[in-house]
Amino acid sequence: MKAKVLMFAASLAVAMASLAATGARGELRVEALDPPLPLTVVGWFAFDPNSSEDLDTSGIAFSNALYDGYSELSKARRAAPDPKDGELFNHKARTAARRSVVLPDWPSDRDLSEEDASVFHSALHFMSSAFERGGREVAPQDAATAQVSYDCWIEATEYGRDDDIERCRQAFWDAMNKVSSAADYKLTDAQFQPRMAPQAAAVPVALEGYLVYFEWDSTAVTPAGQAALQESIRAAEANAQTTISLIGHADRSGPEGYNQGLSERRALVIIEAMTEAGIPRSRITWNAVGETQPLVPTADGVREQGNRVVEVDLM
Repeated sequence: MKAKVLMFAASLAVAMASLAATGARGELRVEALDPPLPLTVVGWFAFDPNSSEDLDTSGIAFSNALYDGYSELSKARRAAPDPKDGELFNHKARTAARRSVVLPDWPSDRDLSEEDASVFHSALHFMSSAFERGGREVAPQDAATAQVSYDCWIEATEYGRDDDIERCRQAFWDAMNKVSSAADYKLTDAQFQPRMAPQAAAVPVALEGYLVYFEWDSTAVTPAGQAALQESIRAAEANAQTTISLIGHADRSGPEGYNQGLSERRALVIIEAMTEAGIPRSRITWNAVGETQPLVPTADGVREQGNRVVEVDLM
């Protein structure tokens, strides 16, 4: 056994020394071990890219789904010019298989702009809130998809891979909508009773759209926007069978990526206000389009109050 260990160390040292001189990447197969151990070597960094494969997953459904998701993400990142993220996701898969806690990346873990970091702080807060309400238990597959997609999204953003950014971002929000709705429904369906006005006092409310306006470069609702928000809440309460559709917007006075995140945060502000007013989260669907679908057409770079808005429609 000692001989095998020495042979392994010697083989690894030679391979890593030769690659470290150039910073190159290589594949090393250590025949001294039985079975032979394949290693990925980048400079002085070496790891076994297959160590998470085919592990026994006998934990809770959320952990098992995390294992599957991170294993696939690790495989997808192994061919990257810098495969360290492949090993990061490989490690997260192994941790999930051991039924240990696996945390998503914190924005400060990545080299992000201030604008991007703000977007991910908001996304992380939204995910954590849904998980704390029982989302991992009532929707384990969707919750795992959301966490893995978040890590995929933040990693792709750090390296500027636009296709992966859009795909992973959309997968995250699609999954989070399901998780948040499921958590609210499962935790409230037993005790929730819609507040109904007395029959004699019931007054039909016209189902129409509302525009909630925001301050420039802000998630603060304007006074006019507050009035529209309260009116939309009253309409939603009076029409308990309706679905509430939200679309967040931003004007064109900032970078497109930043405006996308700003429109998402604005939509989340409306969701929070409505749920605090007693409207079940399961009734709310939402999307955010940044500066790409302005309600008031303008040139790029123009500040426009009419585009700093969240559309609220009762369907």
